[in-house]
Amino acid sequence: MWNRGLFLFFYFLFAHLMSEFVFHSGKLWEWEKKSSWGIILHSAIFGILCVILFFPFLNKGLMWWYIIFLSFMHFVIDFFKVSLLRGKKDADAVMVLGESNHIFWFGFVSFFGAREIRGSWMSIRGYDSYVFPLLMCLLIVFLTRKEIKRQFKGEK
Repeated sequence: MWNRGLFLFFYFLFAHLMSEFVFHSGKLWEWEKKSSWGIILHSAIFGILCVILFFPFLNKGLMWWYIIFLSFMHFVIDFFKVSLLRGKKDADAVMVLGESNHIFWFGFVSFFGAREIRGSWMSIRGYDSYVFPLLMCLLIVFLTRKEIKRQFKGEK
């Protein structure tokens, strides 16, 4: 069975990847650049995805507070990211810094969260062994769907 901290980390990372790539449209990005409400919506999408992924464990320890904290940190990091990009800073460096910050906070919360909710992982056998790889496969298929369609049509 996976280490509980890694389990938390990978699920937070999965929710983040989904919120950044699958549920993040060009219109939402434009709204984020114009208004903090776009960043709030983007952060709320991350939080909702965390609630869905951690649904079996929401009553364990401080899981709700971890999700709220990470959603808030998502907002703060993206707020500064958008502010730096408005200031014509190096876009690649800003993006790497932003993603590094997200990963740091996922690790921080996962470290403390693993101790807080110990023992709860046995409540659903196989949840950590089968669901995560399935979700990652679905994400990969979703992200590569245009390439898959192109290959089936025989286009170059």
